[in-house]
Order: sequence, then structure tokens, then C-alpha cells
Amino acid sequence: MKLMQKKITICYPFDGSKMGGSKISFLQFINKLDKKKFLPIIVLFNGGIFYEHLKTNNIPFEYLPNFKISEKNILLQIIKSFYLINFIKKHEIEIVHTNDNLMHLIWALPSKLTNKIFIKHFRNTDRSKLMIFFELFTDKIIAISKYNRSLITKIFINKTVMIHNPIELSKKKEITKYDKKLRNKFVITFVSNPIKLQKNPFILIEIAKELINKIDFKFLIIGSKDSIVGKDFEKEINSYNLGKYFVFTGRKFPIYNLLSLSNLLISPAKHEAFGRTVVEAMKLNIPVLASSEGGHKEIIKHNYNGLLCPTNSSKDYVKSILKLNNDGKLIKRLRRNAKLKANKKYSVKNHVEKIQNLYLTLTSNNRK
Repeated sequence: MKLMQKKITICYPFDGSKMGGSKISFLQFINKLDKKKFLPIIVLFNGGIFYEHLKTNNIPFEYLPNFKISEKNILLQIIKSFYLINFIKKHEIEIVHTNDNLMHLIWALPSKLTNKIFIKHFRNTDRSKLMIFFELFTDKIIAISKYNRSLITKIFINKTVMIHNPIELSKKKEITKYDKKLRNKFVITFVSNPIKLQKNPFILIEIAKELINKIDFKFLIIGSKDSIVGKDFEKEINSYNLGKYFVFTGRKFPIYNLLSLSNLLISPAKHEAFGRTVVEAMKLNIPVLASSEGGHKEIIKHNYNGLLCPTNSSKDYVKSILKLNNDGKLIKRLRRNAKLKANKKYSVKNHVEKIQNLYLTLTSNNRK
């Protein structure tokens, strides 16, 4: 009689208070993970948006309410992390796979002290000295783009692999309260959850000032404006009396129904590691206008499947917007090529297969 192979137990720790691109990618991945071979244990520290999403959708997780985490005192969090050693042993975890900065720091030492495989999923551009130092304890680093990978310190490059994010949209069309507000407008959508400086929101104000009297437009801003940057952004919009050109939705998840209202997605971000919403728009046949740096240049070939502009040039963005508003043939070509590339290169299936193969290789080597 053939004995069943023991499942590989993998720990996925998260701050349950936030919901962003890394968690959306994770949810799409975990949904397709082969549960016959792998036993996932999701660990949450704080309550909040992600915590509630998992509860609502009956996704099982371990909650550690007595281990409150915060970015305010990193050193204290690292010291407290030694209590996680018992958790790792109790659940017989073989792999710890982290997805955001705080988790990379908190779980590195407990993983190494228990001789477990530690995988860091590098999803941003943080190259602080502390973050680089803790990469000493990684067994593997997953980069999400060539640009993202190029930031890795040379001594760690041999243990770095590049695996693109999975992009899949829930296509359940529903009427939103914004449909009427945006009807017959040229809708330019900007996504930042929450609104932050790295996403370069203030250039939208300069663009808006130049677009007035040229086209009938609205900026659809998807993301929380509760951050300091978000509040300053809204304040500056009002100081120029541009409020009627901006529609704020607040934090939304999923964003399919809002994104589908767009004539154009704009992503003027600085040093973007990847560009999740860029690919989402491409899959929805929405033309993309993005900054010509970072991960954007890997996703978009200018004038083929999207348009690229110098990051801080409002005049170039305006030229491109007006061009898209007037050139139906260009839009048709961009949409066709964008959808083909997005569907082929950023599939959930490819992502899951590569991650699973990585798990199998690492555990096989570790068990020898």
C-alpha cells in the first residue's frame, strides 16, 4: 500500500489591519495552492480590513491577539519575535513565507533559530540597512519584477528568483453610485490605497489645470485619503478650486466595478516595483498611461500596449491624454496588445506553479 506523503506546512504571516496589493496577490495564490501537497497556515496579528475579509470569506487563519505589532518600534517587535519560536514548533512549520516589510523582520530570526526555510517575497523597493541585514537569514528571495530584482544587494542575488505577481479580476459587473457622476465624462482613474507620495498624486493637479477647457474629464481616485499625503492632496485640490474634477471613492476592494468605469488608467508612480493596477487595467481593455520608470517599463512597451511618460512631466501626460481622447485606432491597438500580454504573462496558474516548485525544491534540499 502506497503511503501518503506528508504535506509541507507553510506559514504566511500578515498584519490583519491592512489590505493592499501584496494581500490581493496572496489571496489569488492561496486559492489555487494544491492543498493535497501543502498545508497553509495564515497568521494574523492585528484585526482590521484583511482580518475581516478572511472571516467573511471563511478563510481559516490563526490569530495572535496578544502579539500586537506596529511599525513604531521595530527593535521591540524583533525582540518580541522570539515568542514565535514556540508557534513554529507547535504547528510543525517547515516554511515561513513573508510578504511585507514588518513580517520580513519579525519572522527572520525565529525561522533561522528553528532551522526552518525562510522565504522573503520582496514586493517593494525598501533597501534600508536593516532590511538588507535581515536578508542574511533568508533562504530565498522572490522578486516581482526585473527592476525589483535589480535592487537586491549583489551578495544575495544568487538566492533571488523572479516570479511575477498573479493578476486575476473578479468580473461581476454591478452598478455603483459613481456611474451617474461619471457618465459622459472622460474618466481618468488613479489608484493608491492609501494615497501616498510614492504614487505621485500631486501631478494630477497639474494635469487637471492643463486639461480644463480641453476635454470634459473627471479624475476617479480609488484609495483612502486618511493618510497625511491624502489630506494634503485634497487640500491642494480645493485650493485651486478643482474639486469638481475629482471623485474620491475611499478604500475599495475589489476594484473591478470602479476600474471598469475608466477611459484611462494613469499611474505616475515613482520607483514602482511592479504595477498591479496597470495589469488589471490591461486585462479590462482600459488603456494605460504610466511613468517611464521602475516596473512599468517591463509591463508596457510605449505606443504598443500602453503609453509611457517622463514621471514628473505634466505636459507629456496631458499630450498623451488628449491623444487617447482623439485617436480611436490607437486605443484599439493598445487594448488588443495589452490584453494579450497581460493574460499570457501574469496568470495565476503560472505564478502558483512556480511558487509550488520552489517549495518542493527547498524542502527536498532541507530534508537531505
